[in-house]
Amino acid sequence: MVVDIKKIDDTFKETNFFIDTNVLYWISYSKYDFFNGRARKQAKPYLEFIDKLLDDNASFFTSIYNISELLHIIEKHEFEIYQKTNPGLIDNIKDFRKLTSRKYVKNELLTAIANIKGQCTVLEYPFFLDDLEEFIDTSDTHRCDNYDFITIKNCIKQGMLNIISDDGDFASINEINLFTSNFKVLKENNKQKSDSNT
Repeated sequence: MVVDIKKIDDTFKETNFFIDTNVLYWISYSKYDFFNGRARKQAKPYLEFIDKLLDDNASFFTSIYNISELLHIIEKHEFEIYQKTNPGLIDNIKDFRKLTSRKYVKNELLTAIANIKGQCTVLEYPFFLDDLEEFIDTSDTHRCDNYDFITIKNCIKQGMLNIISDDGDFASINEINLFTSNFKVLKENNKQKSDSNT
């Protein structure tokens, strides 16, 4: 089921929500909108929805794999910020890692982890070859990448079916409730509903 987070009036007292990487990025990393004015507009409904859920006393979860992905994204964004503020000095992220300014990246990563741990329970679960083989075997039935597939599979296994994400690929897994503000996903979902009513 796809749920438009901008149109929710329900309360979610003591409800569990799993937060995907893109939303973690917006709630844990203060520079997510540097050099990207569109990011603030994209993030706003999610930040407001998270605030609403906090008021409702909802519980938040994420996974170690989402955090790993997030740390990579933050480092990449810090590298892009460095490139834009110091044009022509460094061409690749490997050289960026050699700089003394890397301590600033470390601080951003530590802050992001602290923010996440302050709001979410971090789930750790194994990742086996069988999981990857299942991903490959079922890859023509959904649009998820392997990390998202295994994360969603684990959420389903644990009964954690409410997932907050801007990733449209999650909508291809019917067993979850995708809480989103992704325009394309919502448009496609509305079209499917109207097609089924005719």
